[in-house]
Amino acid sequence: MDEPYERTLFFDINKIVNDSIEELLVNTQVTDKKNHFTEIKLIGLNRQLQGRTLGKIKEHLVSIYRDYLRKNILEYHPRS
Repeated sequence: MDEPYERTLFFDINKIVNDSIEELLVNTQVTDKKNHFTEIKLIGLNRQLQGRTLGKIKEHLVSIYRDYLRKNILEYHPRS
């Protein structure tokens, strides 16, 4: 947040495991620092997410962000 950069990270779990990859490449490009968001796309899944699974994933991500906020790693600025 409040950085003039957008970072994108793509990863393939199978490739990471098979090739013993320890570091991932992060693409960085300049953007307006007022833009901030997190987008997560799950593609090429072995199975379609069903039922409660998607809800559990969302709850887990919320708990991660809540922990970041609690530790002052992130700041929350509600939109007016």
